[in-house]
Amino acid sequence: MRRSSALAAALLATGSWITLASPAGATWSTSPYSWTPICTAAGDQAQPVLATDGAGGAYLAWYDARGNYGVYATRVTHDGLIAPGWPLNGLAVCSVSGFKYDVQLVPGASGDVYVVWGDSRAGNEDVYVQRLLGNGTVAPGWPANGLAITNDVRDQILPRAASDGAGGVYLVWTLEYSQTDEDVYAARVLPSSAFAGGFAINGIAINAAVYRQNQPAITADGAGNAIIVYANEDVNAVSSTWGQKLTPSGACVWGSPYSGVRISVIGNDQRSPLVVSDGAGGAIMVDVFAMSQEYAVSFDGSGLFRDQWEESLTGGPLYTGSLIADGAGGAWVSWKANQSFP
Repeated sequence: MRRSSALAAALLATGSWITLASPAGATWSTSPYSWTPICTAAGDQAQPVLATDGAGGAYLAWYDARGNYGVYATRVTHDGLIAPGWPLNGLAVCSVSGFKYDVQLVPGASGDVYVVWGDSRAGNEDVYVQRLLGNGTVAPGWPANGLAITNDVRDQILPRAASDGAGGVYLVWTLEYSQTDEDVYAARVLPSSAFAGGFAINGIAINAAVYRQNQPAITADGAGNAIIVYANEDVNAVSSTWGQKLTPSGACVWGSPYSGVRISVIGNDQRSPLVVSDGAGGAIMVDVFAMSQEYAVSFDGSGLFRDQWEESLTGGPLYTGSLIADGAGGAWVSWKANQSFP
């Protein structure tokens, strides 16, 4: 596994502006003070996310304070232009009333993209998804303002998503039963907007045990399955990282059904796991424990431990930043530490 104090990226975004770590011939600005504007509409645009469009450009989505606090998206070509068909200042993915949060993007299989977000339009928090085509339109058969993945009266929070490898998308989230009882649920949606066989609205339980299971993360395993990791709290309110493999038909195959297997092999508190595929059916998980050590585990396609790595830092709290696969069986990880350096 590879580690770094800063994450290098091909495409960088902040607010409603964007720049490219530029290839030769591109028209992107090379000035750190003159980025390419994506949205200059009135009101705040915040929390932008990126995904490849499969053609050298990128999809972007963000939370937007216009009107009813919506979700907007656009597509940018390799040379820094808004792609044909996409409106100025972005396409309104969801413009109904209610707060939106935790916007995610997952590339589809044919140049399309899935936009996933949390949504409070019903008075509680639910999970929604929308599929957009490369020409800036909503895919046929998908409802305006998104497809409801949940409609339970309780809050469903922290949505995360990954490709299913067949043009659809897996989603995972936390269901809040109470302040002391949270569970992890998941669903799979097809490109047609139908739930895949074995799934339905409000999902299936990944872990619905007592106490708190939350903070899920998800990655595709390259064979059509999803690998999900999450924080699992015990009776003493100490949380460890557990995992589950979910098949395209909705079967949970690791450990006992709807509980999974323990991924971490340490006893300290871990509450914010991230995960990426290792390209060979397994995955790499990173987390922070005791807010002072970065901890990484490599495990195979059966959920069996292969390797681990720890990095200890002193002088202030430690927070996991980002995790990306390196394309060679490892991963790059970044973190933030409240430290002073000479």
